[in-house]
Amino acid sequence: MMCRFLALMLCAMSLAGPATPASATTVVHLSDQALVESAELILIGDALEVTTTRVDGDVVTLVTVEVAEVFKGETVGSVEVALPGGVDLSGPVPVAVTWPGAPSFARGERAVLFLESYGPVVGAFAISGWSQGKFTVSHDAAGVAEVYRDLSGVTLASPNSHGTAGPRAESLDAFKARIVELVADLEEGP
Repeated sequence: MMCRFLALMLCAMSLAGPATPASATTVVHLSDQALVESAELILIGDALEVTTTRVDGDVVTLVTVEVAEVFKGETVGSVEVALPGGVDLSGPVPVAVTWPGAPSFARGERAVLFLESYGPVVGAFAISGWSQGKFTVSHDAAGVAEVYRDLSGVTLASPNSHGTAGPRAESLDAFKARIVELVADLEEGP
């Protein structure tokens, strides 16, 4: 009787599959041109404040970004960027929500951001293309500013291929020049 029970339990567990979370979020790959076209606002800014709240029952992290430079769109002073997930300590039971590959910020972090309106929070923006629209600014060993994007936990899907992309680093000046050119081309039209 006990052997039959154990056999049934093992069978049920194997049908249920492993209880591990997904290791990647699949998103459509966006070229720099597609990011420029989809973004309402493109800027360089610094994360001043990072807070977590509930929006329509979902845990959302809100990042106040002080704007240093704008490449597309109009803004003043600072913008609010909404990120999926976070840690909500406001209720009787703390709740932590994570999404594989979701963009994140540390206070003081500088980044080039491609942003689009985030409907659930009036005046807030979401990062275009999941993590694809956030390029962190850092400095190499020689002190030269460079940008990279962290796409760990993201699988990029395109019509011709599927795969996981690693960090993409390049000079901040070269990146800015390319984005300025793409914005100018877009504003000129065909």
